Amino acid sequence: MASTGLASVTSAPKLPLSARGVPGEAKFFDLKQTIREHGGQVPYYNGKGFHHHRVPHKDKSGFAGVPVHPEWTQTPRHKTQSELFSSRRAAKHPDISYDVDGDGAVGPTDYFISKNFGRERDHHLNTPERGQVVQALERGWLDNFSFGHDASGPRPPGFHYTQRRGRIINPDSANDLAHVYPPHWNAHKKNGSQHIGGATA
Repeated sequence: MASTGLASVTSAPKLPLSARGVPGEAKFFDLKQTIREHGGQVPYYNGKGFHHHRVPHKDKSGFAGVPVHPEWTQTPRHKTQSELFSSRRAAKHPDISYDVDGDGAVGPTDYFISKNFGRERDHHLNTPERGQVVQALERGWLDNFSFGHDASGPRPPGFHYTQRRGRIINPDSANDLAHVYPPHWNAHKKNGSQHIGGATA
């Protein structure tokens, strides 16, 4: 049926365009001349493909001079919406190269470490990036972070973690503050003694 319509257009190129156009028929007509004779009103549909109840037609003559962009005519990578969503879900899964500890699975810690060294952000580490991960772990890069705070269970009062000047401080490592803060101004004095006005208290 479409071939018959196209043959009739080819043999009689002066026929006006119809709403049910035949693919390829537009190249046989002068689009601007056709708009001047018949107008630029075309049917208008909503997002679900139904004829719009309030605006059944729209004037699209302003788009007659717009050049065709390559992305308008290219074949889509995914034929259906289900294929598109499946591809997006698969893209979120990290590659096995994210497995830093070598246990055969990408855990939360592996994912965190690899995300900090993957420059392309494609959930994949190449050979130089994996080398950077090994070097950083050997230098103690992971000691700057603390994990396991999302674990559930009872905790004693005062059990909390803080980060001060790049150090993870918990109730058992408060002495680490001595490595980042300067000594107290009177730390050289003996405990329990203080000189006030020449007298010793």
